[in-house]
Amino acid sequence: MINIVPSELDKNIAMLLTNRDVVPEAEKVISHYNLDMKVCFSEMENADHAARELLNEGIKVIISRGGMSMYLRSVLSIPIITIDYKYKDFARSIELASRVSSKIAIVSFNQAISAAQSVAQYFGQRIELVQIDDFKKFDSTLSELKNKGIEVIIGGYSAQVAAKKTGLACVSMQVDEDAITAAIIEARRTLSMLNQYEIKLQTILSILKSVPSGLIAVDISGKILNINTIAQELL
Repeated sequence: MINIVPSELDKNIAMLLTNRDVVPEAEKVISHYNLDMKVCFSEMENADHAARELLNEGIKVIISRGGMSMYLRSVLSIPIITIDYKYKDFARSIELASRVSSKIAIVSFNQAISAAQSVAQYFGQRIELVQIDDFKKFDSTLSELKNKGIEVIIGGYSAQVAAKKTGLACVSMQVDEDAITAAIIEARRTLSMLNQYEIKLQTILSILKSVPSGLIAVDISGKILNINTIAQELL
């Protein structure tokens, strides 16, 4: 396991996960290193509300995985760090699925499928790899797989929900502790850069406010980004 030590940055980082099986693994890593970092579970339907509650608590960076990461990036403006998929994740998941049936499909978003392609070939049985690009397609995709003879699905929260509806067995995608630790390190690095940027920005704004001339900062489209006191009085 990668070694890390507690940091003041941790209180502004949180994990938001939809996979119940990943939550205890994340909590194990947090406990092992004695980190002051929040780990939260949320169903996808409540993800937006859960994420905004974290923002209200002062969270500046969120760590997540799979479809949740993709969704959070579409609705939030803060950095979202993804827990990567590792070889061991797929190896363990396929091992568990094989205990149920040899007719297996891995159904997930691009990140997971890309990682799975280099792993599936090392297993004796043929494993179907299905990439999803829309949350709404899980139900129909799993119905098609069932009709093709697939009996067990490997995937995250959305795949588990769809598998239950279609009567397929589902094995939750496993997670490697090193992948969680690596995501924490990346979240810290990102937050540190963000904090440095905010300090520089505040310094620049202070300078702008103190100069004796009127100054207006605009973006490339002409939108006003900042205006100092002198300029406000002149306008």
